[in-house]
Amino acid sequence: MLVGERMAGGFAMYRDIYDTTAPLSAFVYWTIDVIAGRPYLSYRIVATLLLLSQAIMFNVTPNRHQVYAGKGYIPALLYLLMGSLTFEFDMLTPLLIGNTFLILSLPYIITISREGFENN
Repeated sequence: MLVGERMAGGFAMYRDIYDTTAPLSAFVYWTIDVIAGRPYLSYRIVATLLLLSQAIMFNVTPNRHQVYAGKGYIPALLYLLMGSLTFEFDMLTPLLIGNTFLILSLPYIITISREGFENN
């Protein structure tokens, strides 16, 4: 939150602001600070929406690639449950933002593993 506030104030990341925050996370924090300001609730709302969209993307992948015998909402429910219990997924952290890209790459990992399994 402080990184976004400083960037919105005109300071440059890694030149004026000495922090180990990743560039994508700093950009997200800056965007939220420009749009909504400093309210703590805006960060929680963005984190909740991101967690919900990740759960939907995570649920679509096993259903589309027929990982389980039946299609259902159990993977999304478990993802939301575990995300709600941990602090890292309940707040807008770089880990939550980066997890989006891991979920987006999941269909490619499943495809490679199925090709290796079917080519005996």
